[in-house]
Amino acid sequence: QLYEKKREGRFLEAATRSLTKSVDLINDISDLERLRAPTQLRPVKVREVVDKVVANRSGQNVLIRVNGEADAMADETLSSVIDNLVGNAIMHGHTETVDIDIVRMDGQCLITVADKGKGIPEDIKSRIFDEGFKFGDTGNTGFGLYIVKKTMDRYGGSVVMRDNHPCGTVFELRLMLPQQ
Repeated sequence: QLYEKKREGRFLEAATRSLTKSVDLINDISDLERLRAPTQLRPVKVREVVDKVVANRSGQNVLIRVNGEADAMADETLSSVIDNLVGNAIMHGHTETVDIDIVRMDGQCLITVADKGKGIPEDIKSRIFDEGFKFGDTGNTGFGLYIVKKTMDRYGGSVVMRDNHPCGTVFELRLMLPQQ
């Protein structure tokens, strides 16, 4: 309403930011509810999930490269896990490039999401998976990486964060392979 009266871009930008935060919060609440539901894992084509996430991120001036493919035991929340990691790299890491590699390794599906952004400050690394933890000006709902961690636990998998040298962050997701 202020924008319509004043026609100042700052009001439109503020409304857009508020709307984006509201949508993110609704999505996070939906993901949190899924964490409470009984898990029915099924074989999922990881490359298809990743490709859909990448397609939804088109137009964000970020190069997202995807390599490899594998099946893993997961559910529909896997897309939120991947989207959270890619979104964090863009929003918080200010990266221009995200590399996603999908491989079968050591009897598991390994998904690596690497960026060349500003990285995660040393003093907060131990808290990034905590429920409600947010940091800095770009901190959003504080549930994104918590959902990633809890989802990977629910899958019987794991998530590990490490530095990407010389700059950026790498998240490694390990999921169970479907039974042959």
